[in-house]
Amino acid sequence: MTQKEANEIIEQHQSWLRKPLNLRSKAQGRARLEGANFSGASFKGAKMDNAWFYRCDFSGCDFTGVSLEGATLLYCCLDDAKLDGANLAGSALKSSSFKDASLLKANLAGAQLKSANLTGAILSEANLQDADISGADLSRANGEGINLSGVTAKKTVFKEAVLAGATIEGATFVQSDMTGVSLEKSLIARCEFYSCEVAGLRLHGSTLKDLVIQMTNLGQLEATNITLVKTETEPLRELKAVLSGKISDLKWPGDKKYGWLAGRAALR
Repeated sequence: MTQKEANEIIEQHQSWLRKPLNLRSKAQGRARLEGANFSGASFKGAKMDNAWFYRCDFSGCDFTGVSLEGATLLYCCLDDAKLDGANLAGSALKSSSFKDASLLKANLAGAQLKSANLTGAILSEANLQDADISGADLSRANGEGINLSGVTAKKTVFKEAVLAGATIEGATFVQSDMTGVSLEKSLIARCEFYSCEVAGLRLHGSTLKDLVIQMTNLGQLEATNITLVKTETEPLRELKAVLSGKISDLKWPGDKKYGWLAGRAALR
């Protein structure tokens, strides 16, 4: 596919998007391609919402600032592509590959990323709120400042990913591999961890609030200056303590203000 052909597809799709919603279903022009090779093409700044692509090759493409909201890209290759600032909110990206791609500040809120390959991808300050990343591989991804709030992560691989400064609230992790992951100075609140691998997980300087950790071996994990927060309902109050040491041995301080929690395991 030449750049000229890619431009024609972009122009036709944008013309389709300008049509009233009630006329789009019968209108011509929507981008709907299977097996096309766009390798190296530029879609920079294009509006491609609701486009449909299946098994297409977008490796090395420039998607900087593109809008693909609600789009479908199934089993597509976007290795080494540049998607900085791209809007992929609500998009279907199942089994697509973003290996070594740059998604700096990309919006992937609500995206379906099941079984996607994001190994080595740049995800710094990307928004993955409420995305489904089950079965995805984020090994060695660089996602400093990433937002993973509300994600569903079943059998997701995060091995050796750098996610320092992350915001993770209300997320669920089941049988996920978090070996060697950097989560320093992150906010992790109201999350559930079931049967996860966490050897070498780094949590220094992070805030851990109201977590549920089950069938997850904290082993020899150690951390410094962890802020532990627990919300109690009767009476409604928030208990907070800054602790350091072996994670599995951390205990609430013996102060009177901690009441029945004093001396008990802080993470259980």
